Amino acid sequence: MSYSVIVITEAEHARSDNPISQLWQRIGRDEQPLPDRGEPYLKVYSIYRKTQATSMRSFRQRYGLGEEEVRAFHFLNDTAIDACRDFGIGVSVQGTVGEEELPEDKDTFLDRTYKRSSEMTPSR
Repeated sequence: MSYSVIVITEAEHARSDNPISQLWQRIGRDEQPLPDRGEPYLKVYSIYRKTQATSMRSFRQRYGLGEEEVRAFHFLNDTAIDACRDFGIGVSVQGTVGEEELPEDKDTFLDRTYKRSSEMTPSR
């Protein structure tokens, strides 16, 4: 499984309109786990400048980014990228990593089932 790498800068974080914040606002607020009905799992993992310094350094070097400009790296699976598209959330993918390349000290930001909007039944 591969993950798309999304970089969040300090400026994007300050505006609170970055893609990860938008995705959280659309589907992440409900902390109750959704029932597993066979839908694919949406997964977003994260590393942050203040808590995962070694992993941050490694990914900044990998993508040629300076220390001051990067607030966090987020790793989105294909289902999370699909959800961003479904909600009209623009994402700028820096690159991709395999599951084995994810940092060991990552945080789980979102992990839940996700039913694509095209598969949802209209409410009556």
